[in-house]
Amino acid sequence: MMKERKKRAIQAKEEGEEENKEEDNEGEYEEYAEDPGPSTPVKRRRQSRNRKYQEFFEKRMEKQAGRLQKKSKVVAGDGAKKCKRCTEAGVYNEERAHTTTRSPLCPFHQTTKQEAITAALETKITSTFTRKIGLEASLTSNMDGEAKTIFCDNVLTLVNFMRETAIKSMLFANFYILKLLQKNKADDDWVLPMIFFSPVFFKSCQQLVCGRDMSSNNTMFDKADIIESFRQYKLLYPGGSQVSTDTGGIFYSSAQSSLATQSATIFSNHVVESFEKRMKSYFIFCLASFKFTKPEKVAVAEYLFNKCTMLKTPVWPTNMVSSPALTEYLLALIMMFKVSSVHTPLTVSKISENPGIVITSLFKILRATEMSNVAQTVAAEEPQDSVSLPWVYNMLSITCENEVEDINKRRRSALARKIRNAINSTAPVALSKPSFLSEVNFNKVQENVLATRLQLAQSRIYLSDPETRDPDVIIPERKDCFIPENFSIHHSRKTFSMMPHYGLNRQYVTIDIATLRILVNRSDIIKRIAIYDQSLDAYARDSTYFMSLFDLKKLGQSGSVTEMLNRRKVMMRNILCTDGRSADFLFTRPAVPKDNEDIKLEMNDFETWEMQDVLRLWGADPGVTDIFVASDGNGNDAHEIRSISTAEYYVKAGYKKNQVTMKSLKQEEGITTIETNIPTHRTSKLSTFEQHLQYYFTHLDTLLQFYDGRFTDLRFSNSRGQQRMDNELVNIFCSGGKKYNPDKKAHPRRNKADYKQRREKKKKKKNKKKMTLQVGKSSLSAPATAYTTVSVTTSGPSTETQNQKWKKAPFKNEKKVPLVALGNAVFNVTMKGKQSGTLHRLRKKMEEANVDERLILVYTDEYLSSQMCSNPSCLLKTLENVRIPDVGKIHNLLTCNSCNKLWNRDTNAARNIYSIASFMQKNNNLRPSRFQRPATDPQSSIS
Repeated sequence: MMKERKKRAIQAKEEGEEENKEEDNEGEYEEYAEDPGPSTPVKRRRQSRNRKYQEFFEKRMEKQAGRLQKKSKVVAGDGAKKCKRCTEAGVYNEERAHTTTRSPLCPFHQTTKQEAITAALETKITSTFTRKIGLEASLTSNMDGEAKTIFCDNVLTLVNFMRETAIKSMLFANFYILKLLQKNKADDDWVLPMIFFSPVFFKSCQQLVCGRDMSSNNTMFDKADIIESFRQYKLLYPGGSQVSTDTGGIFYSSAQSSLATQSATIFSNHVVESFEKRMKSYFIFCLASFKFTKPEKVAVAEYLFNKCTMLKTPVWPTNMVSSPALTEYLLALIMMFKVSSVHTPLTVSKISENPGIVITSLFKILRATEMSNVAQTVAAEEPQDSVSLPWVYNMLSITCENEVEDINKRRRSALARKIRNAINSTAPVALSKPSFLSEVNFNKVQENVLATRLQLAQSRIYLSDPETRDPDVIIPERKDCFIPENFSIHHSRKTFSMMPHYGLNRQYVTIDIATLRILVNRSDIIKRIAIYDQSLDAYARDSTYFMSLFDLKKLGQSGSVTEMLNRRKVMMRNILCTDGRSADFLFTRPAVPKDNEDIKLEMNDFETWEMQDVLRLWGADPGVTDIFVASDGNGNDAHEIRSISTAEYYVKAGYKKNQVTMKSLKQEEGITTIETNIPTHRTSKLSTFEQHLQYYFTHLDTLLQFYDGRFTDLRFSNSRGQQRMDNELVNIFCSGGKKYNPDKKAHPRRNKADYKQRREKKKKKKNKKKMTLQVGKSSLSAPATAYTTVSVTTSGPSTETQNQKWKKAPFKNEKKVPLVALGNAVFNVTMKGKQSGTLHRLRKKMEEANVDERLILVYTDEYLSSQMCSNPSCLLKTLENVRIPDVGKIHNLLTCNSCNKLWNRDTNAARNIYSIASFMQKNNNLRPSRFQRPATDPQSSIS
C-alpha cells in the first residue's frame, strides 16, 4: 500500500515530464542512474542500499576465494595429509587435494545441512530467524487427536527431563567452581582454567546428575577430582544429585549437547557482561567515606577500573586534588583487585576468550562486600546519634495506622522528612499538623518526637570522646540511649550472583532431527505417519521427515522446500525449540547487511512537495511514563495528539493480568512462603551456598510440580501480547491503531472462533455496565467531597478561563506516509518507581518499520524541547513545574509564567519536536535559534 501510494504521488507530480533512466541488468543487483527529477526518500534509499549490497557481497566473495586458494596450497604440498578413504579406494586425485571426507572435494563426501542451504541460497552469508506458534497447532493434519496428544506428552517428558537436568547440573557446576575459588583464594596469580567455561565441562556435569559416567578424558581439568567432589556432593544432597524424571532410559544425547552449549554460553556471558559494572560499582561504594560528589566518585571509579584492567590509559580527574590518605587507600584497592597477569588491555573480547581471568576478581569483590556487611551489622547494634527515614516510616505506620497508608507517596515522604529533621535537630520542635492526620494521631507523633530527641541526647553523651567530655556530666546507661531496630540503620550493600542459575519455569529445548526421531519412534501411531526416505540426500531426507510431522503453512511458509526457496528465498533448518506449549521454528535466508546510513535520514532530505502531498510529519517525544507522545502540529489550530503509556502497554499485552494470576497461584499453594525463605546463593562462602543447596533441594520437587503447564501458557500469552502491542506502537502512526481508529476494516480478523469469544465477552461487559449505570444514577448529582475534588495551586500565575483552552483535533486517518521525528533522549534502563523495558522496544520496532517502508524514521535532538513553551505567541523558556501544598512539584505538569498556559510536559515536548523538524526541513537542517546548543555545549541526548 505504501509503495503504491508513493508511486501514484510521483506519477502525478511528474506527469508530462520525460524520464531518461539507464538500467544495467547484468548480475544480481540493479544500478540506477542519477535522476535529476523529484524522487521519494524511499527510492533514494533503495538506490543507496542496492549499491552497498553489491559492494558488500563482492568483498565477501573475494575473501572466500582467497581462503579457498590458501587451503588448496596447504593440502597440496608433498608432505600434506591425504584423505584416508580415497587412498584406500585408490581414487585420490592430486588436483583435488583434500584430507578428509568432510571436504566437498572428496568423491565420498555427503552434503551437510549447511552446505545444502548454502548451495540452495547461492550464498554463504545467511541469517537465521524464527516463527512462533503453539506446539499442538503446528502438527500436521495427518495426525489425529490421539497422535497429537501422544506426541505432545513425549515432548513434555523431554522438556521436564531437560529442565531438571539443567537446574541440577548448573548447581553442581557452581558448587565445584566455588570450591576451587575458595581453595585458591590465597594465590593472587591463580586463574580458573578456560575448560570450565566450555560445553565439555557442562556436558560432564549433566552426565553425572543423570547417573552416567563422564565420557570426557580432557586433560585440562582433573577428572578424578570432579568425580570425587560429585561423590561427596551426592552424600550431602541425595535429592539434588540425581535427575528423577523418567525417560525410559533415554539420555537424548543431541538435546544434552545443545543444553551444554547453552549452559556454557550463559555462564560465560554472565561473567563477561557483569564484570565492568560490578567492579566500578564496588569502587564507588568504597569511596563513600570520602566527601565526593556522585560524578567525582564515578570519575575515580573509572580511573581505578582502568588501573586494574589496563582497558584504557588511566587518567586522574583534572578537577580533583588527591591527598596522601586518598592515594594510599586507592593504591591498596588497586593492589587488591588488579587482574592477575594483565599486561595488555583487558577488552571484552579477551575476557570472552577466557572468563576465568576476571571471575577471581568478582570473587574478591563479593567477599569484600560480605565482610563490609558484617561490619555494618555489628555497628548498627550500638547507640545511634540520629534517626533515619526507614525508622520514621516505621514509627508512622505504627502510630498513625491507616491514615498514613491512605495518602500518596509524595505526602508521606514530605511528612517523614520533616519529622526526621525535627528529631535530629537541637532547635525547638516546630511541627505543623498535616490536613490528613487526625488530632489524636498528630499528638502521638509529637510525643514520639520529644521522647526520641531525649534518647538521642543521651546517645550523644554516651558516644562522646572521654578526653573532651565534661567530667561533671553523668554518663547514661546503654539501655537509655537510642538503639533502633537493625533494619532502620543497617544499609547492607546488595550482593550479586557471581554465577548464573536456571529458573524453575520449563526451559526451551532444542529438538533437531536426531531428537525428533527418538520422540517419534516412542509411539507406533506417530511412526507410521512420519516419512523417512533413505534414498534422498541428508538435507532433503530430514526436510521431508520434518514436514511430514509439522504444517508450516500455519507459520506463513509455503508447503514444500522448493516452494519456500522459489517464492521466499527461505530454507528450513529442521530445528525447533519448545517448552511443551509453544514452538519456535528456525529458518534461514540470505543475510541483509546492516546499513545504518539507510535509516539515518535527515530532514533536509525531503522536498517541500513531499511534505505536502506524500508525507505526514509527526513530532514524537519518547519517555518512561508514556512510551511516546506524538503531535502532528504545533500551532493554536486543532491538531492530533497520539500517545501510549507504559502502563497501557503492559495491561493490553496481558502482563498485569498474568502477573496477578501467577501471584494468586503462588499464595494459594504456599509457594510464596517457600521461595521467600530460600537462603541466598549470592555468596562467596561455600558454607552459605551449602545452606542454599540444602533448603533448595528439600523443596525442589514441590517447586517443579508447581511450575507446570499453567506457567508456560501464561508465558506464551505474554509473548503474543507483546507482539500485539509492538505492532500497535507502529500502527498508531500508520493507521491510528486500535486505540484511535475505530474502523474494523483497518484491523482484519484472523480467527473467527477467537473473535466470537471476544464478542460474547464484550456483550457481557456491556450488560454489566448498563446495570452499574442504573444502580449509580442517583449518586451522579451527589455533592463534592474532599475525595472527589482537588485544589491545585500552581507556582506561576493562574490559568485562563475555559474558553481559551486548546482542544485537540479528532482522529483522521490520512493516506500519507508517516514521517516520524523521534526524540533521541536517553534514559536509564531502570528508574525507581517506573516500569522499564519499553523505550528500547519502541526504537527497535520503529527502525524495523522504517526498513519495511511502513514509515520513515528520523531521529531529532530534543534539546530544550520540554523546557521551552510551545505556544506560538510565547516561545520562551519560562516553564516551571506545578507545585501542590504538602505534596511538592508535579514533574509531568508545567505552567508558563509568561503566557499562563498549563502544559503536559510530554505534549509540549512533542509539539516542540514537530516545530524543530519542520523548521529543519525548510532551512537545510538548521535548528531554530531558541533550540540551538551553545557552541561549547557537547552533544547530549537529555532534554
